[in-house]
Order: sequence, then C-alpha cells, then structure tokens
Amino acid sequence: MYFRRVFEALDGIPSDRDFTFYLTNDVERLPSYGRDVVAIVVGDDHCRIPLYLHKVGGVFKNCGTRPRLGCHPVREPSFVNVLSLLVFAHRCLKYVPGLAYHLRMMVSGKHRQFAPLCEIPLGTANQEIVPFREFDARSTTLFFAGSVEHGAYRPSRVNVIKDLLSPKHAARVVMLKNAETVLGRHPKLGVKMIVASDYAEAIGSDGHAYADQLMDAKISLVPRGACPQTFRFFQAMRAGCVVITDVAPSQRFFVGAPAIRLKSWNDLEATVESLLADPEVLNRYSREALDWWSKYCSEQAVGQYIAATLART
Repeated sequence: MYFRRVFEALDGIPSDRDFTFYLTNDVERLPSYGRDVVAIVVGDDHCRIPLYLHKVGGVFKNCGTRPRLGCHPVREPSFVNVLSLLVFAHRCLKYVPGLAYHLRMMVSGKHRQFAPLCEIPLGTANQEIVPFREFDARSTTLFFAGSVEHGAYRPSRVNVIKDLLSPKHAARVVMLKNAETVLGRHPKLGVKMIVASDYAEAIGSDGHAYADQLMDAKISLVPRGACPQTFRFFQAMRAGCVVITDVAPSQRFFVGAPAIRLKSWNDLEATVESLLADPEVLNRYSREALDWWSKYCSEQAVGQYIAATLART
C-alpha cells in the first residue's frame, strides 16, 4: 500500500524523462537495465550494495544502504546493545560482497557510472488510512502492537537460542515488563498491549483495525525490531502519536525526528509520568510527529525525493 501510493505520487510529478521502476528485494539482478531503469529495493535487512548499481539510473533502498547499529554499546552498555552489536557484525559480513564490488569498480574507473544509491523510509507495511482522531479525544494513553519473537515459533533448541540472542526479543521483553509496571502503578491509565505470536502474524494482521487502534493512542511504544528500523516508527508518526523508542539510526528521516529515545526501557515509567504531567508537551510532540511525517516520510514526500534525485542525474 505504501509504495503503491509512492508510485502514484511519482506519477503526479512532471518529468522530461520516462523511467521504468522495479519494486524488488533482489540486490543481484533486475529484469532489464539502462539509465531509464530505477530500482526500489525493499526488505534487504543486510543493507547490501546492489550489484547492478552501474547498470541503472538510480537505486532507492528502504532498509538502508549500509549496516547501522542504532545504539551506542560503549557509551550505553546493556545486554540488548551487546546483542545489537553482534547482529551488526553479522550484517557487516553480508555487506562485504557489495563493498568488494564497489571497490573493484573504483579501481577500474567504472565507479563514475554508478547510479545514485539513496535511502528512503521503511514504509508503513499493512497500515491502512483511517479518519484522523484529534489527540485530546484519544482514549488509549500507552499503546503497542507487534511481536516479540521474529520467526514462526517452533519448539526446538535452535529457535530458542535464536530468540535469546535476538536484540528484538530482548528489547521487547524488557519493554513489555516495564509497560506492565506502568499499568500496575497507574491502573486507570489506558494501556493497550497487543502481542502477536511472531512477525508473520503481526504483519498479516487486520490493517484497518490496527490503524484504528493506533489512531486512538496518544503514546506509541516503538522498540527496535530485527533491524534498528521498524514499521512501527513510521506508522506512529503518520497517526500523530508521541513516539517512545530505544533506537536512533543515523538516517535523514530519523535524525532530528520528534521522538523520545530511551537509553533503557527501565526509564519508561518516569518518562510517561513526565509526559502526562505536561499535556502541552504531549500535544506538541503529536503536532511535530505529523509535520515530520508529512515532510520526510509520507508517500508524497518520498515520491518528491525520488523525482528530485533522478532530476539531478
């Protein structure tokens, strides 16, 4: 849905060139090549450099163009950040073939043929558009919907170990524990936690129902996923929620975003209490989230960014 609307936005932007766009998860090959070919690469968690970069007119990736930590394991030591560092190291190994290709092209002088390689937001997955609800009229104060385990659960030793070594699992377990603490100490507070059995169930849930629940929330909890990026960040921004997260990827649509980043989910209760004590701050974060979404993350903004990048080439 998100990228369909990106293409619709591109259709509405005048251009003196005709392009062929491919929406793909393949970083090794495309159906055709040429300076009029543009690849929109989605779902590449390893953030690899596409091997056809010198054969096309542009490449835009929604998972990033290089691996990123999204945290500070040295300045902010924690179990979650150590696991994040291990995942980052593994993704750097997966990144090596694309980097080697890049270096070979530079040595041969063919790097001058490289198309723009740019980052775009992850998108909003299956979230549908629902009528906007004014912030003060929302009944849920604290909201989260998603999975703790990433893959489909199978009672095997390998999968149990994978879960224990997943920064997503570790971060979300701590987040849910602290959310339960907030609810226990503030029983009249509207807290809604919807936990799916795995990523497939979460991403395949009713997009309209989820969007409606999010639109009724004031504060959205956005823990890191299998990658530092997560759909939940962009979904919450579009709904005008106050975003509380634990990661800070160094990408243009994250840096400076009006989100509250926690060094630890153990700081959740104090952060929520501080926000609720100042309704004007809550409302300001909501307004700024909507503005950020509109300027940097919306389908129209992404379409304009892609068109402007291609125009410069």
